[in-house]
Amino acid sequence: MPVKKTVAKKPATKTASKEVNSKVAETKKPTVIVETKKTDRCECGDNCNCGDSCNCGCKCDCGLKILILVLLVANLVISGFLLCKSSRSAWDLEALKVWGDQNLQKLSDELYSSEDYIQAQKESIEDYLQQLWIN
Repeated sequence: MPVKKTVAKKPATKTASKEVNSKVAETKKPTVIVETKKTDRCECGDNCNCGDSCNCGCKCDCGLKILILVLLVANLVISGFLLCKSSRSAWDLEALKVWGDQNLQKLSDELYSSEDYIQAQKESIEDYLQQLWIN
């Protein structure tokens, strides 16, 4: 049976940590404050049209950007209004396709009174009745 040996632990030396702290203190450099000189450049930015007096007011030519933004908002409002109002029936939507109610009425009258449509409807009804064995 093997014998276990016990080894006495040695206390850690604190001299190493003191040396590290003293080295860190030696490597720290003092903070230097540098004063900057005031220049006559405008602080508004490169595209500033301030001239001699720099008051940083908006003097840019941004009228086109504002116009596009206003038109975008108007487009969103009108689209939302039309979307909420779109509770139209199927007849109204089909009338939009053929440019009005009168044109749709004329087309539907011509379609339903044509011989080809009447014959196609008769054939489809007879085929359905044959499937049900009613003939």
